[in-house]
Amino acid sequence: MRAVRSWRESRYNYFISPPQTLQRRADCYLASLTATTLAARIRESVRQGDTVGRTGGDEILVVLPGVHNIDEVARIGEQIRRRAAEPIHESGTTIQAILSIGATTAVPGESVSSITARADAAMYQAKSRDRNTVIQVQPDRRPRRTVR
Repeated sequence: MRAVRSWRESRYNYFISPPQTLQRRADCYLASLTATTLAARIRESVRQGDTVGRTGGDEILVVLPGVHNIDEVARIGEQIRRRAAEPIHESGTTIQAILSIGATTAVPGESVSSITARADAAMYQAKSRDRNTVIQVQPDRRPRRTVR
């Protein structure tokens, strides 16, 4: 089992003119549109047989069975990051989403919690340091940034 975990961070260009109630509805609509669009883009970026799921909040877990090394995991993570970064245009508003991705591989017999904890650590490093990047970490190794 191989895992890539990602964090979606979105920057919205908010409307200024509508009253506050309409503003909140517009923001909810844009947030929903962004989430739906990003989900479709992530699914388009992975292979048939890979699993994509929301684990809570804005966190998404991607399981990549049959991947043989960290570079392959990072390559798929980079495909996801690039595709998600494409602007979303709606009603005169442009939404620019960025992903901070932690990529790791599993060791045979390793627990799922151990794998996801390692991917989480890399993801939070990407989020706190570089953003909009893929940080890869192998079991028992230090994280490294994927070259873009």
